[in-house]
Amino acid sequence: MAAPTRRWPLYLGVLASVLAAACGPSAQTRIAQRILERYRAASGAKPLAAAGQIRLRLGGPGGARGSIEISWQGSDYRERRESAGLVTVRGLQGGKAFYTDEDGVTRVASEPVVRELVTRFYFWRRAFLFADHEKETMGLGPADETVASVRFGLHWGNTLDLAFSRKDGSLAGVRSPRFRLESTGPTRFTDLSDPTAPVDTEIVWVGLPTGPLAGVSAGGGRARFRGPFADVPIEIDGTSPIVRAMIAGASARVRLDAAVSGPVRVSAELARKTGLSFERDVFGRFVGGPVELSFDGLVFPSVHLEKAQVISGADAAIGGTLFREAVVEVDPAGGRLRLYDPAAWAPPEGLHRFIIDDDGNLPVAPLRRGAREFRVVLGTADPGGGIVLAPEAALRLGITRDEPAASDLGWANQTLPAMPVRIGAAPRAPDWGDDGTLAWQPLLGYRSFIDMPRRWIYLAPAGAAPAAPTSSPSPTPAR
Repeated sequence: MAAPTRRWPLYLGVLASVLAAACGPSAQTRIAQRILERYRAASGAKPLAAAGQIRLRLGGPGGARGSIEISWQGSDYRERRESAGLVTVRGLQGGKAFYTDEDGVTRVASEPVVRELVTRFYFWRRAFLFADHEKETMGLGPADETVASVRFGLHWGNTLDLAFSRKDGSLAGVRSPRFRLESTGPTRFTDLSDPTAPVDTEIVWVGLPTGPLAGVSAGGGRARFRGPFADVPIEIDGTSPIVRAMIAGASARVRLDAAVSGPVRVSAELARKTGLSFERDVFGRFVGGPVELSFDGLVFPSVHLEKAQVISGADAAIGGTLFREAVVEVDPAGGRLRLYDPAAWAPPEGLHRFIIDDDGNLPVAPLRRGAREFRVVLGTADPGGGIVLAPEAALRLGITRDEPAASDLGWANQTLPAMPVRIGAAPRAPDWGDDGTLAWQPLLGYRSFIDMPRRWIYLAPAGAAPAAPTSSPSPTPAR
């Protein structure tokens, strides 16, 4: 009798799949409700109040420690994360997403971030247990011999799958774009939202908030311009622009790499020269600071650093730290990098304008292949050049192998010049917007102005003469 007993969960999995295919939406909903009712009975979980707080303890490699404080009131939501002395905050306010980075600069974030945070908010406040959860689309998700899952189609969020153990009805996992948890106990789980940096997580407290959520405003930048713009020489080494800067008093060759969204990345040798003590955080990064970063004409008085490997030919790499507070002009023909104060810059006439997005200090370009859209981080230091797509994104676009000169790609109403497209590794969530990267090489045939504060990039022929900066009446609010 032992063999049939072992097969019984498998039969249930097959039965659930057959029912999901054969039954209508109402039948799927009834099965999903029974799964949730079993979870409620087994765990004793109850819906949380309209205002609440959850505290999580984090553990990472090498004994690194950290914490997350999750809070909500009404429709506002916050995630405050702290580790190795670095603090970041993400949340929802007034229907928009915001992100406060390690240096204390707050940005309005993009639609994919809104959808991710809406989904996280829905899960953490246990909205799936509320009597009104039927207002969201609910059905059956993937199932196997060990788990059955309930799928929620959130109106303003991503699809959310909650997996429950067939054995005891407990929550086994959470799966959604950019949000994945695997349960290791009643209050413990592994956070695999970033698959390259799993984090051990434990719920240590659940209760009411200690006070009202403070309002959040975009800003907090500390960049000091000595004039309307800084003007420094660049060199192009075939991969990306490199400029000279001072980091914590040490001279450094700094590579522009948009993929570096967080702290400025420095080599081990430059880290030694700074004299800083670097500490490992729960994501496995060695971080330190703050320190001063300065270009000729522009000073960032307080930035954090990450000690990591950098591409040969440079001592450091910078991306979001620069893009968040300056309009960045790259003039390859003139051999200059110009950094403009966003409050004192307006685009010169005659430039082609393309929309970009701000995905947590990452400049992102919404591209298309035919009628199918995809999103890539713009201006990465990839020695291979061109576009690199996640395998899932490539499949969605009908690209089955590397193409040395793809000529059917577009941006807004413009067709892009032919460029190589390669299939690479999957980033965090290629099923929702994390589709790939676009290297600097295609951009180096132009004078480019990357205005991430107002979500535009402007392009002109590489030999076009630079225009004098003009005054802008006021920055356009981020979308």
